[in-house]
Amino acid sequence: MNNIISKCIPMSRQGLPKQLISADDQPSPESNAGVTSRGVIWSLNPLLLLRSARSILSVDTFSRIGPKFSFRKLNNGPKHHRDLGRSGTAVCDAKAAACELTGNELDIQDLYRLALTERARSTVTARCKSGDGIWIHRNQLGPQVIRLSGIAVKFGFGVVKQEAETQAYYNRRADDSCLFIPRVLDFFIDPETEGSFFEVGFLVMEYVRGRTVRDLPKDAKQRIAPRVVDAMKHLETIDAPDPSRPGPPTNNGVPRGYLWSDSGPGVSFNTLYEMNTWLDEQLALSCPTASLDLKPHELKSRHMDITPRNIIQTADDKICFVDWQFAGNYPWAFEAVHLNCCEFDDPVFFEALFKSLPEYEEVLKSRKYKDLLEVRKNNIRYGVARHLVPPSPSRQDESV
Repeated sequence: MNNIISKCIPMSRQGLPKQLISADDQPSPESNAGVTSRGVIWSLNPLLLLRSARSILSVDTFSRIGPKFSFRKLNNGPKHHRDLGRSGTAVCDAKAAACELTGNELDIQDLYRLALTERARSTVTARCKSGDGIWIHRNQLGPQVIRLSGIAVKFGFGVVKQEAETQAYYNRRADDSCLFIPRVLDFFIDPETEGSFFEVGFLVMEYVRGRTVRDLPKDAKQRIAPRVVDAMKHLETIDAPDPSRPGPPTNNGVPRGYLWSDSGPGVSFNTLYEMNTWLDEQLALSCPTASLDLKPHELKSRHMDITPRNIIQTADDKICFVDWQFAGNYPWAFEAVHLNCCEFDDPVFFEALFKSLPEYEEVLKSRKYKDLLEVRKNNIRYGVARHLVPPSPSRQDESV
């Protein structure tokens, strides 16, 4: 304990923290009066004693837990209260007192824990812009992901609040043993870009230790594929706020993803009929007589971006899905369209995945699947001019 204290808190000649000694109690160099055989001064400032005793305890506590502790380990309460556990807050308060004495900076997680949100956001923004962290994904044109100690931050143009709300929704309802979803700590817009067309969003979440499926060896990819299917099946059991309403589980959520093109439909759908009608309009651009027939019972919670880079095998061997921007309440055929778009990214993994997904081969033969591929083609083709009058089906060849 003494070694820990001496490293973290300035010490007096007698081996006691200097902050504990009141001005009137400083012993003269000529005298050791007031000092016990263990080097403790009898006359102390009571308030400073109480404050530093709390700090000393926190220093010892954190030295045993380690600098990279997880708040998840500090609270064994119900999952939806996990980020507000009293034990974690008490330890964090103690750490704050210790940092105040030593002059050290609090971790970003601690700032959020202590509700110092503005300070946390300014720290996150500054470190992301300067690259002061470990890059997980760099993209000059789109979102980037960086690790800042115990958190990960996804930021850039196109990172929106809807993604943060969707991830948080499924995180609160998923069983970690079946599907691990990183806990969302915060979302905010860079004040310098707020209100402009190129708003830069910051999605702050817990960092997950592990390896992406993309980085696994061939045999490991084949072994993990059935577990990924199990995680997808577990996600299907999570009901949307309104199971009959398609799209993201957020208020007025707009569908995004491979089927909709980068521009998306530009509207939210309150009913399955509304979405079916919109898709039929897009389908009619190339197939005037075709129509989709979506059924309410087909709507299930789906990730809609299952690809090796978005699947993590955690350090404690759990299956973790990241990148929830496309997730929502959709028919299975929608996810099949996505899988079709991505299967060439990693043939080894997807071949193993499809062996555990017999329904994928079935949907490939359906008319609905073929029509959805046609919708996707038209969405990409005319998506940029979505708010303009699209060309009529009879003139589609002239517009190429």
